[in-house]
Amino acid sequence: MKEKSEFHAVSLNETSTIVAKFIPSVKDERFYESEASLEAHFIKQLIAQGYEYASGIKDEKGLILNLKKQIERLNECEFSQNEWQRFFTQVLGKENDGIVEKTALIQENHLHSFEFDNGVSKNIMLVDKQNLQRNVFQCITKMFSRKRNNSI
Repeated sequence: MKEKSEFHAVSLNETSTIVAKFIPSVKDERFYESEASLEAHFIKQLIAQGYEYASGIKDEKGLILNLKKQIERLNECEFSQNEWQRFFTQVLGKENDGIVEKTALIQENHLHSFEFDNGVSKNIMLVDKQNLQRNVFQCITKMFSRKRNNSI
């Protein structure tokens, strides 16, 4: 089989011309990794680096339930259903917040004063910036949101 090659000008001027010979590689579908395989390999690498695989998260409801569990663990508290709904809608899940506001929430405004139903106030941390080892890093397989038809 004859090798297909192309020549491309690298430099052209009045006294000389420099060209490069380019031989395109053969594209063989057998050497491409599927998205699922790539994702599985990536998750395996994250787990090797200390991430926890949250296998129970299959949808947005599971994601929010896991978030509640992790915030309760980090803050050594327990939200009632009413308290969690209030904290989530007032702090975490504001409808008009976009990616910029949500990023700022974690990076800049990670501490939020919250009053529980019994009248006790507590500062709720989204991440522990003083003791980083208290934070749990998790990974999940890609999931899709029904609301926006976007991957999360």
